[in-house]
Amino acid sequence: MTLEMKKSVRLPRLSRPQKQSPESAVIIEGLREELRVAVYRRLPSTLRTDEVEAHFRYMPDRYWVRVNENDLLRHLEIIHSYCERVGDEEAEVRTPIIRWKHFAPRGYSEAIVCASNQHGLLAKVAGAFAAASANVLDADIYTRRDHLVLNIFHVCDPDHRPLSSAEAIHEMEHALAASLGKHGDLPFTHVAAGARTASSRKKGKIATTVTVDNDVATDHTVLQIRTVDYLGLLHDVLQVLSLCDVEIDQAKIHTRKDVAEDVFYITGLDGRKIASPARLDLIRKQLLEMIQHGTMLARSVV
Repeated sequence: MTLEMKKSVRLPRLSRPQKQSPESAVIIEGLREELRVAVYRRLPSTLRTDEVEAHFRYMPDRYWVRVNENDLLRHLEIIHSYCERVGDEEAEVRTPIIRWKHFAPRGYSEAIVCASNQHGLLAKVAGAFAAASANVLDADIYTRRDHLVLNIFHVCDPDHRPLSSAEAIHEMEHALAASLGKHGDLPFTHVAAGARTASSRKKGKIATTVTVDNDVATDHTVLQIRTVDYLGLLHDVLQVLSLCDVEIDQAKIHTRKDVAEDVFYITGLDGRKIASPARLDLIRKQLLEMIQHGTMLARSVV
């Protein structure tokens, strides 16, 4: 993880997700209440109590272990801005809000994307980063129980510097707007294809693995991917999951030294675990085909 955990609590690593124990639930509730008291001491006049309480009620438990007081206030203000924008737009538009913060000494930029959840949204966000030649180093994907998403990305440019130029940010935001438009086009397919080809030269050193597990989480199927990173990898993975009618409730994206290790908590479109072994095998095969060859298998092949 890029950010250090702010609380002295030991929970299972995301690489080996587990069902939550009663002891962990008590600890998380204590952290949540501690942050609630701290936030109300500093609550800006622009934020309403019902907005704050909705955030504490609907955000998943993992969020409360990772967030600190300052970031929590920033997230609340971003969500407030998004909800105000949605109130002024037609219901079907729902343009995401993106807020940027640059960390030059650490070599990355933080991009927080707030939006109403919609199928395939994450793939379009990841594609927009690829269109701006931005590498996703880390990402925390949170879906509130009221279907609002707060996605926190750490990204850098091809030279491992923050994505701080106005041109690159404009390109990313323009690509995302285009992908959410009527035609849903993303102007980066050729970039991703070239990056995938270049990464294939490194794949002999790291075997691509895709595993699925229905035992380690109570309400989700857990998907884990380990492979050589390339520009557009996250989009490829998310696009496959979208086309396979998979919903992503939570995810942890981690990339270091050209190796991507990603964990996704997924369900079917019905919000339930994916129980069918045949369907899970299809998803796994489709992901391997896309990561390794940039294509998807025909249904008749699998």
